[in-house]
Amino acid sequence: MLGLPSERSICSTCEINKAHWQLFNQNFEAAIKPLDCIHLDLVGPIVPDLVSGFHYILTIVDQSTSFKIVKFLKKKSDAFRKFSIVKIFMENQKDWKIKRIVSDRGSKSLNKHFKDLAEECGINHILSPAEMP
Repeated sequence: MLGLPSERSICSTCEINKAHWQLFNQNFEAAIKPLDCIHLDLVGPIVPDLVSGFHYILTIVDQSTSFKIVKFLKKKSDAFRKFSIVKIFMENQKDWKIKRIVSDRGSKSLNKHFKDLAEECGINHILSPAEMP
């Protein structure tokens, strides 16, 4: 693209510390049906606040259909509850079940909730490297 560097640049601090981009494991099976694999991302805190005092955004993307759901949150701790509501709604539409969740290595407490949910529901929870989609 015109005006953009053709290769990723590494900041001087990363270069000095010999940090390298972690590539996400591309070898997991493709999502064929809706809910085979969904991707979660929690963005925030957002400054200045969004309308009505929202500080965070939870994005949920179905890999097979690219269907997206965006939830606005006032607190980071609201993410798991909002996701649980969306999960029930999505799974009740066609009796499909979520098989895989891909998320980054964000909050440890949040990942604990998702790990517990994954174990209870038989969902494979895949953690991607930080800053990777």
